[in-house]
Amino acid sequence: MNLFNKYIVGIFLFIIGYSHNYAQCYPGNIVTSTFATGGTGNYLDRIIWLTWGAQSSADTYGKAGEILSDGETSYASIQLSQNKYFCLQATIDNLNPSSSVKSYIPGNYGGDSMDDLYNIGGTDNNNQMVAGIINANGGDRVDFTVSCEASLDGNPVRIKGLVIADAESLSPSEELKVSADGDWKIVEVKKNIGAGSYEILKTNIGAGLQEVHFTQGNNNNTAAITILSFNESAYDSEANNYEVTFNVEVKGDGLTAIALGLLMPELDRGDAPDTYGEALHIIDNSVFTADQVPIGTTINLNTNSYTPAVEIPATNVGYLGNVQPDPDSASLYSIDALADDNDGGNLNEEDVLPPNLKRFYYRNFNYIAGENFQVDVPYKTVDPSYLQAWIDFNVNGVFEPAEGVMQTLAPGTGTTTLSWTVPNDVVIRPTYMRLRLSDNYYGMLTPETTLLKGEVEDHRMYVVKPAITNPFIPSVTQE
Repeated sequence: MNLFNKYIVGIFLFIIGYSHNYAQCYPGNIVTSTFATGGTGNYLDRIIWLTWGAQSSADTYGKAGEILSDGETSYASIQLSQNKYFCLQATIDNLNPSSSVKSYIPGNYGGDSMDDLYNIGGTDNNNQMVAGIINANGGDRVDFTVSCEASLDGNPVRIKGLVIADAESLSPSEELKVSADGDWKIVEVKKNIGAGSYEILKTNIGAGLQEVHFTQGNNNNTAAITILSFNESAYDSEANNYEVTFNVEVKGDGLTAIALGLLMPELDRGDAPDTYGEALHIIDNSVFTADQVPIGTTINLNTNSYTPAVEIPATNVGYLGNVQPDPDSASLYSIDALADDNDGGNLNEEDVLPPNLKRFYYRNFNYIAGENFQVDVPYKTVDPSYLQAWIDFNVNGVFEPAEGVMQTLAPGTGTTTLSWTVPNDVVIRPTYMRLRLSDNYYGMLTPETTLLKGEVEDHRMYVVKPAITNPFIPSVTQE
């Protein structure tokens, strides 16, 4: 089967539901946590909202009005490609008083605003996303802890950020508090100018913990979304699962609710045909600006002058070439390996392969058995790193171990040379190259390993055969 036919068959199997070795996350449990599909929020495809109360698989996005007890767990299973999933679980514990909270759908009260920002099915009573945790008895003050862990392709990963939102409608005498090991930033506000104050206080409470305190609302279609970026010390490294834990307090005058979410990691993906497998790298290439909420000062967010934090590119990240990777939201399999450049992100993001190696006459570049074939690769690294690359010399649609080479890289910016001895089974036809950068924690990679840092670049190499000479016809160059 030639490479083009393998590519077509691969796409067909994916469309009809290709069977894979990795089962969906958490078999036997009810999986309901998910992205919102509607609303005006800025992070619709980034925030996985924890949903609660599901009693059966029919409760697709949770079930409202269910008492939540210690051990209540919310699960997410996000399919990333044919056989790779992002898995997330969050468990409520240490409820005080016990059995004192219920599941809640934002939008069920007329003053709610979270459903305007994030919903499934529409706003108000049309919303189906049971993302709220509400005090079961009016006027109660309730506190509890939540522990979360995540994995990608079966490997534990760090959760980038914790998200909290006012899920009901905070009144002037109601409060929400969450403390965790990290740094809080207000990232969105649903304003209702003239409706009254909506106030926030951030406090450092020791041992790296920072508390965000919604000190009062106005009970009138006003809400805020805040994101915590975890400190490295927040992750439970001893358990080897990067678990994070945070504390929540809900204080009602009547009933009030909080919504909890977690940021989905952004991914860089390979874009060669699917026979080569999909390489995934988590890319942490953004940070948040200041949010105009100084530590220790109560700020009214419901003003014309208040501006929340926004995401900006980070500078302390490693990558290949001269352009940082941008997030890829879906698989990018492509015959020309240009899908990553053409997906609306950074133009010419995959810029490692020089023009003279994208199309070349094989004898000029020693692409014949036994010769040395070299590629100069520019890079930027933050930590000691590995650069590994493969060329499909025999054009069988697979990057094989013998087709790979590896270099170690010290922190810094520079150019390194990758060198292959061309194998005896080389085929003089267009083929593909994959390059992968990772930090030194992972060591030797495979073409499909899922990694927590770095970048992957796939390139098509057009190898030109010798010209055919005939005295009776013009010379023709074949590929």
